[in-house]
Amino acid sequence: MPLLHGSLDIHVRSGRSIWDPSTRSARQRLAARLSGPAPPCPYVTVSVGPRRLVKTASVDDGVAPVWNTTAHVPVADEVTEVDFRVKGSGSSGGVLAVVGGGAALALGRAAIPVARLMAEGCVSGELALGGKRDAAFGGGGGGSNKVRGWITVSVTYNPCSYAVEEDGRRSMAVPRCFFPLRSGPSVGRVRLYQDAHVHAGMLPPVVNGHGVPVVTGRSAWVDLWEALEAARVVIYIAGWAVDANLRLLREAPSGGEALPAETLGELLKRKAAAGVRVAVMVWNELASVAGVSEGLMGTGDEALVAYFRGSQVAAVGVSRRDDGTSGVLGGLAVGGLWTHHQKTVIVDSPPPPNHPPGTPHLTAFLGGLDLTTGRWDSPQHSLFRTKTTYHAADFHQACLLGASPAYSPREPWHDIHASVSGAPAVDVMANFCHRWATQVPKRPGAVLPLAQFDFVSGYGGGFGGGSGSGGGQPSMDAWGSSGTSTAVVPAGVADGWPPPTGGYGADMDGTHFAAVPSRGEEWAVQILRSIDGRSAGFGDTVAVASREGGEVLTLKKGRLVDTSIYRGYIWAIRGARRFVYIENQYFMGSSHAWHPHPSGSVDQLIPMELALKIAHKIRVREPFSAYIVIPLQPEGTNANAVEEILFWQGQTVRMMYNRIGAVLDEVYGPMRTGGTDRPLPTDYLQFFALLNRESTQHDPVGHVPAPAASASEAPARYRRGAIYVHSKMAIIDDDYLIVGSANLNDRSMMGSRDTEIAAAVHQPAHSRAQLAPTTPPRGEVHAFRLSLWAEHTGVLEDSFLAPDTPACARRVRAIAEANWASFVEPTEGAAVEDMRGHLVPYPYDVDAAGVVTPRGVRLPDLPFRVMGRDSFLPNTLTT
Repeated sequence: MPLLHGSLDIHVRSGRSIWDPSTRSARQRLAARLSGPAPPCPYVTVSVGPRRLVKTASVDDGVAPVWNTTAHVPVADEVTEVDFRVKGSGSSGGVLAVVGGGAALALGRAAIPVARLMAEGCVSGELALGGKRDAAFGGGGGGSNKVRGWITVSVTYNPCSYAVEEDGRRSMAVPRCFFPLRSGPSVGRVRLYQDAHVHAGMLPPVVNGHGVPVVTGRSAWVDLWEALEAARVVIYIAGWAVDANLRLLREAPSGGEALPAETLGELLKRKAAAGVRVAVMVWNELASVAGVSEGLMGTGDEALVAYFRGSQVAAVGVSRRDDGTSGVLGGLAVGGLWTHHQKTVIVDSPPPPNHPPGTPHLTAFLGGLDLTTGRWDSPQHSLFRTKTTYHAADFHQACLLGASPAYSPREPWHDIHASVSGAPAVDVMANFCHRWATQVPKRPGAVLPLAQFDFVSGYGGGFGGGSGSGGGQPSMDAWGSSGTSTAVVPAGVADGWPPPTGGYGADMDGTHFAAVPSRGEEWAVQILRSIDGRSAGFGDTVAVASREGGEVLTLKKGRLVDTSIYRGYIWAIRGARRFVYIENQYFMGSSHAWHPHPSGSVDQLIPMELALKIAHKIRVREPFSAYIVIPLQPEGTNANAVEEILFWQGQTVRMMYNRIGAVLDEVYGPMRTGGTDRPLPTDYLQFFALLNRESTQHDPVGHVPAPAASASEAPARYRRGAIYVHSKMAIIDDDYLIVGSANLNDRSMMGSRDTEIAAAVHQPAHSRAQLAPTTPPRGEVHAFRLSLWAEHTGVLEDSFLAPDTPACARRVRAIAEANWASFVEPTEGAAVEDMRGHLVPYPYDVDAAGVVTPRGVRLPDLPFRVMGRDSFLPNTLTT
């Protein structure tokens, strides 16, 4: 079966003679009468296999409808045809219009053979509609194929060429995006953060390719607090959950200073009273009702709005709202299932020397960290020790039913965040302002005009000077290479962490955000989103759509949709040369390729793109490796929801390894008894989780055993638990990084479901565009990966400098297996020792042929099946 891999430019123009009662069956005529007093309103869907690529708006013209819908969509599908279906939705007042949500009348089908599309590159013209398949373009099929109208379409196939995608001359800008790549003097500092807080000395020193130390281990919430303190003009916050009682600072600085006592809410009220324009926009869960219910997700949206009521802080809760085109059921699905998932904070900050006078300089924080309970954590990811100190008023455990701070381990939280300044921060503010104008139309004066901050006109410029060089990390052996490895976390520390150098007030003016990167260390940043016209305006859409050849925004059901995060991930993976490192809360997709039961459950193509990239590298015999870190279980205690997500994940993983095993057979020959020299599937692809185990040393006073037969009994007895991975990040080849709020599922990638935002960042001097082909990048993205690997493995080794090689893949696997052995060892109480690192293999066993089996039926100490199971829950809820 041919592989359609690349992208399709689809244009569904118009139709003629779509509704002619004389060509319709009695059943169709009856259904049409039920749909309303007028003929059905036709719309068109375009699919490849079970994946729907395009759905036009319904048009109130059954004779000569004009849809004029264009879409630029990625494809990675083994199919024989591109399928067009014309359906009719109910006219105004009809049963179908009222119900919505899938009630439609089939009006005709047509198909374009993929073989013809691949041969000609473009197929354009009029297709005759039949009851089964189009007669003119083949397809066969039984039953009547009487012509039932015509549609005019154009489909252009743009095949993926890895030779082109991996070329160092390829632009570093994700093409066809709403926000352009920002580079040159308009872009300020980029900061990358692992976890909300990092204690001094917890992470190793790392240097770049010039031998210059790279600052890793900055504390995200310390920097955020300082930025909020420094704000003089604006503070804008958008979140999935925001807690006014949150304490950002929990570790007293050195020098005898007292720990600031203000909560986030108190700080925002004080800044607003001082004249700063403060606006907070949080997702309003429809199931949450003040004084009645906290909702299914417990985000505290009603409490937040109530807290700021009557103050000078403009705080609003905004739900996902339909535009009235989805019917009653569809509208309920939009409002009840989808969320506003962006997590951004935008502040004005002191300007760098090159900033235009009179225009406020902006810094924006974005990523995976919600400003709410349970998120404050450090690379130590303590289970028990910090329950009476840093987490005394912030115990969070959503994975163990009936958990109590008296005896349950807390739920450690690993996350990744970032801050950007200058022009990219203006783009983040534009997103906020476009959302506010659309979702809070009755309070336009609560936010300042965007034009007041827009200084980017006339900026741009090239990639800036400097050239990177290769080389290893000096002194890595002293910190923790093989043979002399030392633990990341200093032994025996818990309640008495080494204090940071300097006080919180040392940087209160925010000047570290205004600092200009040194020459050769400049950044380029592109803001990416998942959002549609129901949640944000897009300004002059004509001007936007004309950029880069069009299709910057996609049309779905007549709505404009920004899917640039999805495009960015696919673009980055297709261009990857050496390796991909992903941390994400969810990993599911490409269900059209699941074996033996393909489906349309989870459409997004990122897993398939990874599998195809690996297959290509195997065929050309080049080293390549993908490392994927995911949580041991989805957060929650509902078995149906948790196991359904595990099922989607397991099917995705099996699909990827199945393809890798098949390509290894193709290149190296089938597996033979007695072994073979061929590579292992895990040399190319590995899945990991993060776990921790903690000794009784420094246990909090008052800790008691967990009740027998409770969900906390085994985790408390064995003193172990999973670190919840909430990151949404990908690193490509150590020169390109995407960080944001988007998970690797359909909810985050489709653009019309959860609203998301991300930043794609790189340093031009450390990118393929300026490095020799054999010179590996050694900039801050590289340093950040090493810092993350040090946190997860407990060591920093020279092998980590070549993550694409089998030697590195096998070394990381060996470290993870040793950690797994420590985790599952059946020791209890005082006999338990601290784990050296947290990285473990996800409990899948993968044999040399790529066959995946669960390592045990259920997850350790948990009631959930490793491979999960499908449930009665609607797929759209869990995908």
